Amino acid sequence: MQKYLVSYLFICSIQAVAIVLNKIMYALPVYFGYLTEGQRHMLQRVLHRTSSRGFTPYYYDLDTLAENAHYHLFRHSCRPAHCLNHLYLGHMAPCS
Repeated sequence: MQKYLVSYLFICSIQAVAIVLNKIMYALPVYFGYLTEGQRHMLQRVLHRTSSRGFTPYYYDLDTLAENAHYHLFRHSCRPAHCLNHLYLGHMAPCS
């Protein structure tokens, strides 16, 4: 019975981290610049609680997550098939 309880708690912790991180990471590159210092601190406390209460063995830093999200958005937007690719100057057609 204890084996099933441990696996159930492990699954619950994975689900809790997935829900919390997905809620925070959704559109993070867009709204991170508009967050006040108090809002950033509040989100960082939520991330800190997930690790301190044993939901995850990892510690997540909000600034690092935002920096990685910005990097991945820029990297993906440089691909030719991306909808934002036409905004870059290097791909403009020459003037006639």
